Amino acid sequence: MARPATHAPGAKPMPGQAVAEPRRRDLAGPVAEAINVSGHVGYALMDLDSGEILESRAAERLFPPASVAKVFTALYALETLGAEHRFETRLTAAAAPGPDGRVRGDVALVGGGDPELDTDALDELVAQASARGFRGATGRFLVDDSALPLTARIDPAQPEDVTYNPSVGALNLDFNRVLFMWERTGADLGLALEAHGVRARATPRGVAIAAGDTADGIFERRDEGALERWTVLDRALNRKGQRWLPVRRPAAYAADVFRALAEQRGVTLPAAEPGRAPSTAVTLAFRRSDPLSEILRGMLKYSTNLTAEAVGLAASAARGPVPGDLEASARRMDQWASARALRGAGASAPPPPTPPAPKTALSVRPKSDGQGGATAEAASGPALSAGIAATMLASRGALRPGAWATPPAAAAAAPATSGAKGSDPGAIALMNHSGLSEDSRVTPAAMVAFLRAADRDPAGRVRPGELEALLKEVNLGPAKGEAKLPAGVSAHAKTGTMYFVRGLAGYITAASGRRLAFAIFSEDLDRRETLADTGDGAKSRGWLGRAREMERRMVRAWAGGY
Repeated sequence: MARPATHAPGAKPMPGQAVAEPRRRDLAGPVAEAINVSGHVGYALMDLDSGEILESRAAERLFPPASVAKVFTALYALETLGAEHRFETRLTAAAAPGPDGRVRGDVALVGGGDPELDTDALDELVAQASARGFRGATGRFLVDDSALPLTARIDPAQPEDVTYNPSVGALNLDFNRVLFMWERTGADLGLALEAHGVRARATPRGVAIAAGDTADGIFERRDEGALERWTVLDRALNRKGQRWLPVRRPAAYAADVFRALAEQRGVTLPAAEPGRAPSTAVTLAFRRSDPLSEILRGMLKYSTNLTAEAVGLAASAARGPVPGDLEASARRMDQWASARALRGAGASAPPPPTPPAPKTALSVRPKSDGQGGATAEAASGPALSAGIAATMLASRGALRPGAWATPPAAAAAAPATSGAKGSDPGAIALMNHSGLSEDSRVTPAAMVAFLRAADRDPAGRVRPGELEALLKEVNLGPAKGEAKLPAGVSAHAKTGTMYFVRGLAGYITAASGRRLAFAIFSEDLDRRETLADTGDGAKSRGWLGRAREMERRMVRAWAGGY
């Protein structure tokens, strides 16, 4: 019998010759060296069957994951709530409407955290109630957003006027945005704000805008009692246009729009007040969202930050008690994700004692249980390398990154080496559920271990392969001069992008049929710090282009080479 041979992808063995696939290669290293992205690059490639790390570089270094963090959130929500979970928004009343259509008592708009509630859906609620004969109430119009805590902005460091940094709560209308429209006619400037659906439109009363001078930037916002008032720089407006602006009081805004839509159908309500709906209330109308699986598919495809935060908060609330704020919810998800990564890495030995805090400029904060107390969870894990990754994993996420400064010892302990089965899965420390924070951190090793656990060790309400099916397919088509990959090769992954921060993580079905998990992270935080503001991001365009090209070549090399 002919002796086994290791063959290159696409090469045909001789008749009767057995083929021994190579277990490890160094396919990504030459790509990283050739493209030379400034700052730091880390990656890990894991065999899903064995848990073996096939290739790695700086796999235990902590990187900002950006929107790759949504992978954790997606599985967290699926495992907790289930793919068929639907969020519900209700209109309740103290009693059924009387003969005159009026409720004797209060009515309440009750939010359930639906991240995709829009103006059309709110109008459907009004239509349902109107069809039941509802015409108004003798009591108050309450808005109940107690199901989830209110977050004014996902990342307080981001500007006030950007819609990718929205408010989050139990009532989220049109992704907590209002449409701003303007038009110049001669010397006249017309401005308008609108709750803008496909079929339904309404003019809100609780948000206003005027042109004038601003202290800093194009937009300026302030609260005047119950009114959200925007000022736009007059000279920044061209002849005609429109753009979305965020609303920072989402429950009040949703109730305001509901009241305006109700008036269009002959239903009269007083101005809304915050309050709890009675537990014995009659339901006048309700609206259920799409299934969670479809919501998550859209979240992962379009990287919607509000969706990630809303479903993450809902999952934490379902695990109880309702978290006090966004960071408290993220801490719960950290603990869960760290435990999943440990299982994915095949770890079983107990962790070492927590080492002393590193003597560096590293800011850490004790974890909270959402009720003001610190939490610690007994767990098992592997013996860990020295440095902050060991501290984080040994305490199972009991420390938060805060304002990270990478300890020199940890940086020195992150060479471009390959690992082995059962190696340190690293740390997962997120500030929120969307990745919209440069202070969140994850290691490539932790990411691939988590992906393996999601694929091979599903828990809760998750089915095998359910996470991968929600991820977006990666285009592995050849660029000019590149060879076409064999049939059957595929990759599904989630991207993450901030200025001078880039990530890609997911699954590969390689040429041999071998299934792999991978994570690639890049950052140049020193250059990010030089940006004057978020409008200065053009300086990172070339850097991000090189990082994307590096990811593309690495994934193609892995897909064709294993």
